[in-house]
Amino acid sequence: EGMAPFEVMISESQERMLAVVDAARLDDVLEVCRRWGLPAAVVGTITDDGDVVVVDEGVEIARVPARALASESIEIPRLSAPPPRRRAAPAPGETPLAHDGLPERGMDPAAVLEALLGHPNIGSRAWVTTQYDQTVGTDTVAACEHAAGVLRVKGTKRAIVVATDSQPNVALHDPALGASLAVAECARNIAVTGARPLGITNCLNFGDPGVPEAYWQLAESVRGLKDAALALDIPITGGNVSLYNESPLGRIAPTAQIGIVGAIDDIADLVSPCFKKEGDLVVLMGEAGPGLVGSVYERLAGAAPEDRPPSLELGREAALQDVLRRAAAAHLLESAQDVSGGGLAVAIAESAIWGNLGADLLVQVALPPAVVLFGESPSRAVVTVDAANWSELARLASGMRVACRQLGEVGGERLRIRLAGVGATGAAEERGAGVADELDLHVADMRRAWERALPRVMGEG
Repeated sequence: EGMAPFEVMISESQERMLAVVDAARLDDVLEVCRRWGLPAAVVGTITDDGDVVVVDEGVEIARVPARALASESIEIPRLSAPPPRRRAAPAPGETPLAHDGLPERGMDPAAVLEALLGHPNIGSRAWVTTQYDQTVGTDTVAACEHAAGVLRVKGTKRAIVVATDSQPNVALHDPALGASLAVAECARNIAVTGARPLGITNCLNFGDPGVPEAYWQLAESVRGLKDAALALDIPITGGNVSLYNESPLGRIAPTAQIGIVGAIDDIADLVSPCFKKEGDLVVLMGEAGPGLVGSVYERLAGAAPEDRPPSLELGREAALQDVLRRAAAAHLLESAQDVSGGGLAVAIAESAIWGNLGADLLVQVALPPAVVLFGESPSRAVVTVDAANWSELARLASGMRVACRQLGEVGGERLRIRLAGVGATGAAEERGAGVADELDLHVADMRRAWERALPRVMGEG
């Protein structure tokens, strides 16, 4: 009730099925529906005139030849060339918004981090989530503002952990890799809480599978989904597919939207991403790899033609997630945050913002600084530990062949990240004169950029 006819016809609301029923068996079908408490209604009749007709309160409001929706449907022409990967430079005197390009300070790491925190794909989702019921029947322990949402199971110590992810920008270049990366990150979001994954669901969004390229994207994405699910030992329990997503400008990026549900047996063992107390050690687990394609940094700064997406070694990803769960079960972790959108610097900044605590860190750089700080290569997490637990965590990680190194300590009101090592040598020449190998921002300034991300895009910031 209250919906316009076009809304009724194009709505994609779930839990519905259209059945074609022999009129003589209609009562039997309706009885089955009544038995299971399912609303059901006759919405039309098959005719022999070849037209699909929509009637609203006795008035015909649409008539379309059925063949125009099927065998004679319009074919959308494909683009003659892919869109350019590099963003156009701002016009003279134009300063791009933080969500649409880097500020005038260019490649200063602090300016880049501030711009990334102000990007709508990284910044706070509170502008959206606070418009709805966040408590969900008082069950919400942690909202999806963090890597994963956590819901308690009333009457028990258990909790359900949920996360979603998608990597369409990577999938444009490698559909299988994009799907595998989405599964890996989603499962990592579950693992950093200490929970174990239970199952994967998905929504696969693609163009017209009758076009060979689009069918290849779909097939490759399914392959990537399968490979990641097998490697991480998580069953795929269901999902759906949305095809023919095209316009005169072309088809959408191959988008495998992934959701994973996990469980934690005792909510007291839940690990949050927030820095907890001064003096805790900040530890990076896993190692950075090359590749900026598909990252939010690429969206802001562009990418070189020879650059590529990050690689994924699923065995290494599985080992990291196992270490995270074991460390959480042994109560070794004060906090844990996965490295994903925005890279290492954003992961650390978010933990600082949520914990209202800064940190003083030293990062060894063997790759270009932009890759190390802002690249989104997988199989990494930033954790904090009490100094007394460092040796045990290091032994656990070493036994699973997961890299584990101290970056510094939690404390103060500023986040300071210094760069050292082979990759930092000559970094000023590489990124532009006058650029320091150091990032230094007040937590309050980072929070301001992060909180304004969506309001600014929506014209309210």
